[in-house]
Parts: sequence; C-alpha cells; structure tokens
Amino acid sequence: MQSRKKQKVTLIVINSIIGRKGNIGLRYSYLLSSFLSENIEYFCIARGNQSKLPHIYYFPFLSYVQRGIIYLSKNYFLKLNGRKFDSFLFKIYAVILCLLFFIRYRKRSDIDVLLVEPSIFMMKIFKRLKCNVIVDIPIAPANYVKRLNTSSKNNVLIFNEYIDKVEKFTLLNADEIIVPSAFVESEIRALCPNANVHLIPFGVDLKLLEKNRSISREYNNEGLKFVFAGNLSKRKGVDLLIKAWVKVASPKDELHLCGNATREIVALLDDVSKSNIITPGFVDTFQYFQNCDVYIFPSLSEGSSKSVYEAMSCKLPCIVTYESGSIVTDGLEGLVIASNSISAIENAITNIRNSNLSAMGDNAFITVSKYSWKKYCQQVKELIYGR
Repeated sequence: MQSRKKQKVTLIVINSIIGRKGNIGLRYSYLLSSFLSENIEYFCIARGNQSKLPHIYYFPFLSYVQRGIIYLSKNYFLKLNGRKFDSFLFKIYAVILCLLFFIRYRKRSDIDVLLVEPSIFMMKIFKRLKCNVIVDIPIAPANYVKRLNTSSKNNVLIFNEYIDKVEKFTLLNADEIIVPSAFVESEIRALCPNANVHLIPFGVDLKLLEKNRSISREYNNEGLKFVFAGNLSKRKGVDLLIKAWVKVASPKDELHLCGNATREIVALLDDVSKSNIITPGFVDTFQYFQNCDVYIFPSLSEGSSKSVYEAMSCKLPCIVTYESGSIVTDGLEGLVIASNSISAIENAITNIRNSNLSAMGDNAFITVSKYSWKKYCQQVKELIYGR
C-alpha cells in the first residue's frame, strides 16, 4: 500500500497580539489572512488575538500580566528588565501549546516553524524534531545596542546580556532568517556571516494608498507642520528631536508628536515652551498626516518603521535615520540623517525648507507604491513553500 504524502503545516510562535495596530501582530494578521485564503494550514501561538482569524492560541490572563510588566518597566521601573520577564511568561505557555501542537500534527505533517520570539529552549526542541525553522527578526539585535553603547556617551538603549545570548543562539541555529530592512540585514550578517538572510520589506494597504493618490500639497516654507508618530521615547530619538526643535524651529512651525509619551519625555516637554509642540496622543495616522507637511523620525533602532511607510503613502517628505530601516533614499523622498545627533536633526529641519518638498512627496508616494502587504505575504510564503 502506498504511503500517504504528508501535508505541510506552519507553526507560528509570536509574542504579540494578532491584529493589534501598532505592533508586530498587525503584520501577522495580514500573513495569516493570506494563509487562510489559500487554505494553508497553520497553528499560531501568540500573546493575544484582536482579529477574527481562527487557529490562534493564547492564555488571556497571562497576556494582561505581560502587558502590565512592559508598561511598568517603560514608565516607572526603568531598570527592571521588563522584556526578560515578558519573554519568560510567554515562553511558559508557548511551550505548553507547542506540545499540544506536536501531539496533534507530528504523525501527518511536514512542519515549518516561523519563530518571532528568540528562544534557546524552543529552538532546541524544534531542531531535535527536525523542523525547518525560519526566524523573523523585526528589530536590530541586542549586539547592535552593545556596539552603540560602546561608541556613544549617550547610552539611551539598554544592553541586555541575556537577550543577546538568546538571540545569538537562535540566529546561529536558524535555517532561514527574515529581516525587514538593509539596516537589520547588515547587523545580522555581522553577527552571523554564514546565515541565510532574506530581506523582505514591509508594505502598505493599497486601498488606503489609492485614497491618497490625488493629494496635492501647498507648502509655506516660513511655517511647516512637522509630524512624528510612534511611542514618544528616547529609543525613537524624541528627546533629541525636542532639543533640536527648540533651537531651530521657526515661530510659525509646528511639531506634532503623535503617540503615548514615556515619563522622561513628559518631563522634557514640561521643561520647554510647548507653544508650537502639539501632543494629540494616538491618532489615525492616515487622517492626521493629511494636514501635515513633513514626517520626521530620528529613531536610534528599528526594524523598519511602518509609520514611515504610512507617511510616504500620504506624500510626506521624510526625515529619517538609517536605523529607522526605511525605504527612503537621501535627497529623493526626503533626508537620511545620522542617528543619536541633535545637530543632524537641526540641520535637517533647516535644510528641508530649501528642498523641493512637492517633488519629494511625489517621489515618496511612487516609491512606497511598490511595496504592499500582499507582496510581503507572497514573499514570505515563497520562502516557506518555494523550496
């Protein structure tokens, strides 16, 4: 009797809330929807689920505990290694759910693992069971933070030796590695020269993109509306942005800082004149960007900021760092500046006035139109199933 051909199934392990805007889980909601539409069998272990997608498993109570730990470590106990505790809790129930997965699927399926949470223990299990493991790295590794702190007096980012150890083991044992930007790719290749690294950029929602095609902006160089969107923190360079702003901004300029601020940024804002600094909190970026002129994102470390993609789709010229992981080319869609530098931000705010902002905005739209979530999902699926 001829043996039955095994059916492939993908196990996704991701310490994020599927479908939640502003985190990795939103990206994976697109990917899982794509799996579902093509009848690709998957089993997703996550922190939570705000989508309506099936086959996503998590423990709700521990999810709230994890979010609480991260909030406290960012705002009150800055020396608390919140990420370590968060990762530890997630791995406890992830391992339990992984056991249930293997009990269910081990006899009939070829298994690919898409691992978005570095883990020594889980990696050992997956390799012992001869799974093909693809590791998704959404942000620069801890080794980059170590190098940054060695070369800089401004140790904004906290190096974590434990996370560095876990990341190195996971990356060195991965069959394939997915990265979202040239910045992260260079860091991974420096850490693991022989790794199979695949650069798969993020994307934008093409339906929302089409709504912005007819945008036509008029600029008043004497008074520009600059906008930032994201967590208002030192990692994002917001403290440097504020310090640069008060030095060089025109009285008619406005700086819109969209997002939740850490206590450090709140204290800094209290120390400066806020007459032309607006803090609206969380906003619908696609709507809010319509009334702005320039997007500015001086982050020290990202994977590839989705907010930059959104700004480009709204025809905004962008001021970004290389470390933002963007698809911006210096002088074409905006300006690419040095990170961790107040003077670089000052120069960019001044120099952008002398640029052809309309042309930069149009270039930004043309460039970002080449990147969609559909294309992203297709590239990931080709990596998993194209072998």
